[in-house]
Amino acid sequence: MLAHGLVIAFLLAFVGGHLADQRGDAYTRPMSLFRDVEPAWIGYVMFGLLIALGMETARSAARLRYWSQAGVNVLIATALAVTALTPSFDSLHVLGANVAMITLLVNTTWLLFQHEQWFWLVIHITTPATLAMGALANGYGVWQKGMILYFLATTAILNHCFAQCMAQSRREERERAAAARRRMRRKAIAK
Repeated sequence: MLAHGLVIAFLLAFVGGHLADQRGDAYTRPMSLFRDVEPAWIGYVMFGLLIALGMETARSAARLRYWSQAGVNVLIATALAVTALTPSFDSLHVLGANVAMITLLVNTTWLLFQHEQWFWLVIHITTPATLAMGALANGYGVWQKGMILYFLATTAILNHCFAQCMAQSRREERERAAAARRRMRRKAIAK
C-alpha cells in the first residue's frame, strides 16, 4: 500500500536528515528548521512526504466513502502544506502546524471514542502529555519530533485499518455478485 511506502520514506528522510546534520543540533531542532540549513532539501522532502501521506489517507477514506475522514485528512494535508511553504517563525507557519496537529489529535480521539477503543483512547490521550513532559528537559524540537513520529504511527495504523475495510468491502462485493449470478442462473434454468 502506498501509505506504508510513504511512512518508510519519511523515516528514511528523518534519519537521513539527522545523520547529515552539519551543525550538530538536529536532535533539538524543529522539523521546519531543517529547511533552513544544509542539506535543506531534506526538510522539504520530509514535509512533502507528510503531505502526501495525508492525501493518501484522505484518498483511502474517500474510497470507503468515509467522507468526514477524507475531509479531515485533506484539512491536515493543507495545513501541513501551509506550514511547509511559510517561513519557520511566521505566524501563518505556526497556525498551520497547530491546525494540523490539533486536527489530527482530535480526529484520532474521536475515532477511538466512536469505536469504543477505551484502552487505545487512554494511550492516545496520555502520549502527547508524556512527550510534552519529556520535552521539558530537551526542548520543543524533541517534543515536536516525538509528536510527528507518534502521529506517523497513528496514521499508518489508520491506513492499515482502511486497507482491511477495503479488502472486506471487495470480498462482500464479490460475494454479492456471485449470489446475483447464481440467482440469474436459477431463473434461467427455471424457465
